[in-house]
Amino acid sequence: MSEKSAPLSECDRFWLRHYNDWKQSGLSQQRYCQEHQLNRHAFNSARSRLRSRNLLPVTSAERARPEPGSLLQPVTLLAEPAVKVSRLGLDQQRWLEFSAPIPVAQAVALLRQYL
Repeated sequence: MSEKSAPLSECDRFWLRHYNDWKQSGLSQQRYCQEHQLNRHAFNSARSRLRSRNLLPVTSAERARPEPGSLLQPVTLLAEPAVKVSRLGLDQQRWLEFSAPIPVAQAVALLRQYL
């Protein structure tokens, strides 16, 4: 027998309507709540409750949020890692040495010339 979702309560329908109206309004949540005389904390609580019941989509910002208590944070690298190379082995007897460290990508390009 398949499980059916519980029917929506009046309270759920009330908050779903306000959530959809807020998203279409283009207003900040705070401004929307002020204009509609809604308690912002109640609005957030209802959003969390509806989201936990899969009645609201999860936003990309919320997907990126780490689990509570997690020490790991998602990061985005904006540049090449700061690893620098000053000596590269071509084989057991030959090396390329640089007077100053160079970026890894540049070292790889040089290796390709000699190998």
